[in-house]
Amino acid sequence: MDRAFTLRGFGTVVTGTLVSGTLAVGEEVEVLPEAVARACAACRSRRSRGAGRGGHRTAVNLSGLEVHEIARGDVVTQPGTLRATSIVEAELTLLPGQRPLKDQTRLRVHIASAEVLARVRVLDGSAVAAGARPACSSA
Repeated sequence: MDRAFTLRGFGTVVTGTLVSGTLAVGEEVEVLPEAVARACAACRSRRSRGAGRGGHRTAVNLSGLEVHEIARGDVVTQPGTLRATSIVEAELTLLPGQRPLKDQTRLRVHIASAEVLARVRVLDGSAVAAGARPACSSA
């Protein structure tokens, strides 16, 4: 989700692009990474009211959830389909002219609409040189 707000008379509403599948009124959803389960009270996409489809911008009214309980970048999904993680394994290439990326360096990672502080763990050596492509993980 890319934003969450309170709408008088409705409660908490979240918006974002539905990546895949469908979402309908009354369907139970889970908000990750905190694994908060809630019912979808109302759903609206650009093309229809009452259901959203993959690829569409969607607004979802989540009953019983306060806006302060969720954050930009959280994921609304069907219960039990995804699992939150704190480690990502990736292969990266530094652009020419960049300083080496040392093991344990802190950086900001952008995934979809989330911005997360991370620490790089270089798996092969002590740094990543410009133009190199070693495996790294971040947590």
